[in-house]
Amino acid sequence: EAAGNEVLSQHHRVLGSRVKRARFLANISDARWAQAVAEHEGIITALEARDGPLLGQLLSAHLGNKFAALKARMN
Repeated sequence: EAAGNEVLSQHHRVLGSRVKRARFLANISDARWAQAVAEHEGIITALEARDGPLLGQLLSAHLGNKFAALKARMN
């Protein structure tokens, strides 16, 4: 909406709702939820330490784990 482009805003809303659903499905088990919380704690620690290389590794691992969990859930 801030862009003043209704088509772009609509696509953003649609994709946002799909991402929200995927995030929920990927963390449906207690084990995955606990893992995600631990990953977030590591990400915050890396941010606080201003450790860019570590942050990049942790974010990449987190997204990979989320994708793997979502993929397993969808199969």
